[in-house]
Amino acid sequence: MELLILDQDFISLGIVDSFESLIWNEKYCGIGSFELYTPITAELLDLMQMDRYVYLAESDMTMIIESVKIVYHVENGNRIIVTGSSLEKILRSRIIQTQTTIVGSLQNGIKQIMLDNFISPSDVDRTIDNFYFNESSDEAVIGLTVESQFTWFEVYEVVIKLCSIYDLGFRVKLDV
Repeated sequence: MELLILDQDFISLGIVDSFESLIWNEKYCGIGSFELYTPITAELLDLMQMDRYVYLAESDMTMIIESVKIVYHVENGNRIIVTGSSLEKILRSRIIQTQTTIVGSLQNGIKQIMLDNFISPSDVDRTIDNFYFNESSDEAVIGLTVESQFTWFEVYEVVIKLCSIYDLGFRVKLDV
């Protein structure tokens, strides 16, 4: 199992293929998490920086490094603990600022929220480059409808609420 470490532009910086413990917590509908625990090295300290990304090929989730701690231990040697959350957390970075009404297709409603807040917002400073919405081709998803209205909610809260109506999951994935 290899962890690929990426910078903020998703450029590969290195691979971590030796560690004592890796907890990779994936969520069907929500924000996942990870914890890496291993002996500390200068190379590892250089790679594991806040706001970098951790990609695991065996998973469809990418994580954001949020904490890097050094644990000093006289007998067993020093260790590093790196923790973070999955890319779904990025949905917490936007508030729906204008009244948004969704009537009809659930998928189209969520797509419109993504367009308005990440992909092509009226305020271009709110745009996140390379953020795309991949539509489901599953007939069971395409036929779902909803009627709802939102203002001043986090995008994450709205997506969780809408998906929970039909027990759906969602992902923010890195396109590699």
